Amino acid sequence: QPVFIVEDQEPTRQLWRLRLDEAGVKGAQILSSAQELREMISQLKPAEEEIKRPIFLFDYDLGGGSTGIDLFRELQIDAEKYLVTGHFDEPTLRQRCEAENIFLLPKSQLPDVPIIVI
Repeated sequence: QPVFIVEDQEPTRQLWRLRLDEAGVKGAQILSSAQELREMISQLKPAEEEIKRPIFLFDYDLGGGSTGIDLFRELQIDAEKYLVTGHFDEPTLRQRCEAENIFLLPKSQLPDVPIIVI
């Protein structure tokens, strides 16, 4: 199952790399912008089997007024969706994620959240 992470802050990308390496996750794509992801997905689309049911972990605030939720909507790919955010407690954000079947992951818990490879 392919894993795509979009996070604009380098320290958080480094933490993702460390956590995924510790868990033995191979081939995860850790990207710094939505544009990088768009380019990668466009290259994969012809070979649909490569993007079947990926795991998307997107930062909420992607900069430039864009959000991870916006990116989920734009891609319209059947995926397991996680929004990683420091705004976890905002009721409006929680409601939006629930309505769109997006799991919320508090960014503060990233060092401790279990990562299990099945």
